[in-house]
This record gives sequence, structure tokens and C-alpha cells, in this order.
Amino acid sequence: MLLERTLAGLESNLARRIKELLEGDGAKVDVQEDDGTSTLTFSYKDQAVPAATGGGVGVPTASAPSTTAWQQLIVALRASSQSPAQKIALLAQCIQESGRGSSALANRYLNFAGIKFKSRMQGYAEPVDYVASDGEDVYCKFASADAFLKGYWHFIESGPYDGWEAHKNDASGYIRHIAPKYAQNEHYRDSVIGLFDEAIDLLSLQDSPSSQGSGDGATTADANTIRLAVVVGHNSKQPGASATTPIGRSEFPFNNDVADAMVAEAGHYNIVAKRFNRVFTGSYSSEIEKVYGEVAQWNPTCAIELHFNSASPDATGTEMLYAPGSGEGRKMALELAEEVKVLLGLTLRHGDGTRPLQAGDRGHSSVVALSVPTVLVEPFFGSNKTDCIKIAACGEASLGRSYLRAVRDWGTA
Repeated sequence: MLLERTLAGLESNLARRIKELLEGDGAKVDVQEDDGTSTLTFSYKDQAVPAATGGGVGVPTASAPSTTAWQQLIVALRASSQSPAQKIALLAQCIQESGRGSSALANRYLNFAGIKFKSRMQGYAEPVDYVASDGEDVYCKFASADAFLKGYWHFIESGPYDGWEAHKNDASGYIRHIAPKYAQNEHYRDSVIGLFDEAIDLLSLQDSPSSQGSGDGATTADANTIRLAVVVGHNSKQPGASATTPIGRSEFPFNNDVADAMVAEAGHYNIVAKRFNRVFTGSYSSEIEKVYGEVAQWNPTCAIELHFNSASPDATGTEMLYAPGSGEGRKMALELAEEVKVLLGLTLRHGDGTRPLQAGDRGHSSVVALSVPTVLVEPFFGSNKTDCIKIAACGEASLGRSYLRAVRDWGTA
């Protein structure tokens, strides 16, 4: 089978460099000059070299890539000392940057992450001229897959990515942290995070939760995985307090979106999350009894119930509510308060952002319904315009991530 592609409108020097690279990969190449530009036609028999999304030559994707170097990378990454989250994040980047190891940069120079050569890479890589999709530049050539891994982490450690170490157990947090300076593409972060599931499969991390938590909590997990029940406060008929602009929604629909985001990303935090919705019954007590009965049957490690506060326009701040006498409930509430404070910067009410709910307090029946730690979260006041502006700037998904980080940190403390 002969696969043929044409690249038109190339500058002569660029066409020459692409011709050299393609011929080095076994392609048959023909270049035609026409009025100062070049048209390059190349073909592969029985194979093709797909485009790298980051460091490739811009060749259209095709099937049957060379996999030897790619397999070496996966074996080396499995055996490396990095945390599972770091391995997942790095391999997802390599999938994105090298087209699953099929780019010339990966196959010829074992550079799977599109790393350009800098003086700080001396001793870790050799400089090579390479024509990528954004033109010719000097890239890193690595001696082996192991050398690439060492070079990659040196590149990150010595580069403009201060604080990356804080995300060693948070794959999505790591990518969000480095993406703005690692790549110019505004969609790079989301594209890489979207490849986490594939990276997990390639690494054969059967004991790691999927990066996409399922709505029914059916994600594969090991004995150390936290099972988090996410109860959405209120119900469709009685949706709770309404937030002012720019939120402009009541608690129930707003927190449904937060819960969905949490379930989708829980796997990145070694958490299996399942959403539970309260259903209107006409009786508050029976509504709580019913939903927490369902939660109990799922056998969670812990639970949170999602709300936001409402009072006078001047009322502000974050508070996390837990069962009186629950030491673990208080610990989880403290973690939640601190994470939300980092995200929103609001005042922590009651000094540390936590308060035990006494019998007769609104929400008490929720936090005492289970035998596991349960926290009712009130991250902001929907009645306060400034609070709402801050949460709108962050978004529901970011709020959900702050909850997931807090639960993870509580569970691993």
C-alpha cells in the first residue's frame, strides 16, 4: 500500500530540511520549485509517519507507526521512581507531543516531549537541528529512553515551573501548573488531560482509578482509594438559595455541575466519586433518610453535601460544617476550608472555617446520617456579589477540584 502526501507553499530552505528528515525515515520525496516556493510530495510504502502534535514535522497522521522507541519509553516509565500521577501526566504529554511515539523527533532522537535544547540541558542531551510544525529550531537528542526521562525532569526542575513538586500526586494539577509556560497552544492543557485514560492503559496501572470517574462509582480502584459520596444539596423542586449575578443560579443546578466535574476528575486524585441527588418527597427528614440510605449502601469512605450560603448582601466567607464529636469530620472540614480559601481568598468564618452542627441546626441530620466523616460545604455566599464574582471567575470545575484535593489530603494525612 502506497501512502502519499503533498505539502505546498513551502519556503525552499524549509522544504530542503523536511526532505532530509523524511528521506532519513525511508520516504520517497520529490520537491518541485515554482516562483520562489516549493511543493513537496512524499510517500511511504507499507507505512507512514504520523504528525507529532508538538515536535513533529507536520506530516498528516497515518496508521502503522514505528513503535520500538515508544515501547522503550513505556517500559522505562513503568520502572521509573516517579509517582503514578507523574507517570500518567508525562506519558499523556508524550502522547500529545510525539503522536504516540510516531514523530521523527521521537524515533530518531528519543525526544518524546518536544523539548527544545537550552544551555541547562548540557549533560542531559545533545543539540540537534530539527524542523517541527512551527519551523526549524534546536531540539534535544537523548541517548536512551531512560536518558529522556532524566532529561525531562531536569528540564522541568531547572525551568520556569516553580512549585511543580507540589503536584507530584496530582496529574491534572501538574499539567495545569506547567501548561501555560510549556506550550503556546491555549488548548494544550485540556488536550493532555484528555489523554490520561490512554496513558493509564499504556502504563498498565490497573490498580489506579480511571481518570474519568463514572457516575455510578464503578471505577476500578485499589484498597487505598478513597470512596467519596457527593450529595447535591436540595432538590429539583426546592432548589435552595439563589445566587446573585454573575452566578444567577440556585444551589441545586449550580452544585449539580460541581458534582459532575468532581466525578469526572476524581480519578486524578486517587478518589472514586459518586453523585447522589436528593429527591423531593414532601418531607425533609424522609428526603435525607432516603438519600443517605443510598449513600450507606455504596459504602463510602466519606461524604460531602454541596451547598452555598445566603444571607444579607454583606455576609461573606467560607464555612465547613461537620458532626459534633467527629474528629475525622473536623479534620476533613479543615482541609476543605483551607483549599477553598486558597481558591477564593474569602474569609474563613468562625476563625478556621469550620463549625460543628448541633442537634436542631439546619443540616445536622445530614452530617450525622452516616458512620463515616461527612461535611456540609458552604464555600461562599450567593447573596454577596463579590463572593459570586470570585466563584464565577474560578468556575464550578475549579471548586470541585478544591474539594477533591482536600479529601485526598485528608485521606493521606
